[in-house]
Amino acid sequence: MSKRSGGVEYSAFNISLITLLAIALIGVFSLFAIYQGFQSYNNREMEQAYYYMLIGIFGFATMGFMFFRSKTLVKNKLDLPKAEVLTTIECKKCGYKIVRKFERGDYIFKNDIACSKCDGMMTITRVHRKKKTEKELEKEFSNTWQS
Repeated sequence: MSKRSGGVEYSAFNISLITLLAIALIGVFSLFAIYQGFQSYNNREMEQAYYYMLIGIFGFATMGFMFFRSKTLVKNKLDLPKAEVLTTIECKKCGYKIVRKFERGDYIFKNDIACSKCDGMMTITRVHRKKKTEKELEKEFSNTWQS
């Protein structure tokens, strides 16, 4: 079970085992203190009864505080699509241009491959992200508002 509130997700059942054991132990001691308080009240030991009741109530308050503070906060991650990066390679002699997928090690002004038309060296002139078409942008925009 989780609730969403302003970009933060609250997970109710994601408590560590040690925290859960500490909360349970405090609960048991609080119940015992309240029981002792009622026993003292029945025996007409009012001051002792009040102290036991006070200890039990503070124990339950601490237990509630620990339970609600131990909920983990998980930030919502944006699902960003991977950008398709392209490399533009041009020949300085004849002006022939090739656009291909980016490869590791590509950088601007790198002499990359021989030109297939004039046998000159082709140089990387641009490393850029692929532009999206109107249909792709429309589809992406409609998907973000549906979820």
